[in-house]
Amino acid sequence: MSENYRSRIEKRKRIQEQQHSLKRIKPRNKFWKKFLNICLTLGIVMLLFGAGAFLWIIQDAPKLDETLLKDPLSSKSYASDGKTIITEVGTEKRDTISIDQIPSVLKDAVIATEDSRFYKHHGIDVKRTLVAIFKIITTRSLENGGGSTITQQLVKNSFLSIEQTPTRKIQEWYLAVQLERRFSKEQILEMYFNTNLYGGDIYGVAKAAERFFGLNPDEPDQLTLEQAALLAGIPQSPNRYMPTVEANLDRAEKRRNMVLHYMNRHGYISESEMIKAQSTPIEDTLNIQMPKS
Repeated sequence: MSENYRSRIEKRKRIQEQQHSLKRIKPRNKFWKKFLNICLTLGIVMLLFGAGAFLWIIQDAPKLDETLLKDPLSSKSYASDGKTIITEVGTEKRDTISIDQIPSVLKDAVIATEDSRFYKHHGIDVKRTLVAIFKIITTRSLENGGGSTITQQLVKNSFLSIEQTPTRKIQEWYLAVQLERRFSKEQILEMYFNTNLYGGDIYGVAKAAERFFGLNPDEPDQLTLEQAALLAGIPQSPNRYMPTVEANLDRAEKRRNMVLHYMNRHGYISESEMIKAQSTPIEDTLNIQMPKS
């Protein structure tokens, strides 16, 4: 009898202990459930707000006007032989060439430097964009972001202003995706080469090759590795790297050597080719052609 009594008491104690533990657990479960519901609600609100803001921003984005992707050529006056150029008229000096005329060494230099995953993304390199956003947040400066793809650079140069604002950046992303849907990678690359500024009044890689190296528009296939690397590096800051200004030569050579480093890192050239090209004085690769007055 006493044993049965003790067992009933022990059983009752166990039940009471379980009830006490459940009472302690329930408030905790209620707290976390409430916390997760609040987080979920805030997340949905922020997502809807972000989507609304995005739609509001892109509705003011410029239209993809194809004519703006192909800048007008400068006018030229020829002598009676039909070959000798007497003068070239226009504030922007340029010659347009097709992607087939651009040598692989120049395409490799640009892709290695500006957009190593050019053929893999659809206008926006998500990985580089996230890194750029992190830099902007940590440095609190839009100028420290970077991360623009070749497609984004083409969009910025053709349709948007150079101001650094979140609104312009979102419009740039949107238009870059639209551009990739409409044109092939090779067409985008061709437009990029023909619209880039290379300093002063020099637009397009053909005109730059003529002014810096004395190559005619039909001779870009004669570009050396050193010359291609120089051309690939100039558009980042044209007036700082344009080699027609003597004060720029040291900066231009350092920029060229950085491009060669990127080409080696991404497997376009060997280390020995990189070292040989980097050791070549920039003056030895130039053949500056000053415009006729």
